[in-house]
Amino acid sequence: MSDMSSIAAIADIDARLSAGYTFPARWYWDPRIHRLELDAIWASWWHYACGTDMVPFVRRNGEFVFEVTAGESGPVATCNGQPAAAEVWQGLVFVNADASARSFRETYPALIRLTADHPYDREGCERTPDSPAVPIAANWKIWVENSSECYHCPTIHQHSFSDIYDVAHGVYRYIDDGPVLCQLTEPTPGSERFGQAKQEYRYWYLFPSTFLQIDDYYVSASLVYPTGPESCVSTGESWLRPDAPAEGAAAFDEMWSMTAAEDVAAVAIQQPSMRCGLVPHGRLMPSSESAIAHFHRLCFEALRPHLA
Repeated sequence: MSDMSSIAAIADIDARLSAGYTFPARWYWDPRIHRLELDAIWASWWHYACGTDMVPFVRRNGEFVFEVTAGESGPVATCNGQPAAAEVWQGLVFVNADASARSFRETYPALIRLTADHPYDREGCERTPDSPAVPIAANWKIWVENSSECYHCPTIHQHSFSDIYDVAHGVYRYIDDGPVLCQLTEPTPGSERFGQAKQEYRYWYLFPSTFLQIDDYYVSASLVYPTGPESCVSTGESWLRPDAPAEGAAAFDEMWSMTAAEDVAAVAIQQPSMRCGLVPHGRLMPSSESAIAHFHRLCFEALRPHLA
């Protein structure tokens, strides 16, 4: 990594990120960056594992296989057969391959603050049938970037997510606080196509892998993990809310399936362009892609000690 680990190269990337540029394009396909991310990010951060109603459970997270079992004082985890950290928050089990890592709550204090005003509550929810894991033909960072902004929603999701939720600038809210990226919005007045929505849509991304969502019908928890420099997998679970209207759940299922399929197709188109070499860095729009810039800074600061 000599071409990327010099003091000058690191300083250049740092300056470009601060100026609103993206990572170098090669960071989305270089096997050396992929290996570095596994060692510097995936092995030492918290990841969603399962609901407490699913223990015992085994979850693959790329090269890391977490096994969660029931202990006397709560869930116990191992990673690739070695002791790992496990904590419960809101009925969800989170794991960390680093058994001596900072606690989940110390790592994500913004999540605790945000959910005080915008609750994420799984109490009384009924787990829905498992859905298959979704293979994605793109680097994991592209998947997170796509999930971190909604300026593409009026076009790509014109007849899915945007039919139900207001994605207009100034209405769709972004809150970026440490390793937590939050998005909030309200239903559209004419959301009848997929069932009338009445409640606030809430989304939280917990760096590096976890996605939490809540809408009128479902509470969900999912994760993404890299399977290679140019591929990743999305998987997770959903629970039906006890106050969900009897009608409409199937319509919401259709909407979310459409939205996910549109995102999978969109990022698969982006990945090949990273290798062309014509654009060494992308340029972010401050008004609509600030969350992506924040995500890039989280990645860079996690990798910085290992680049020098």
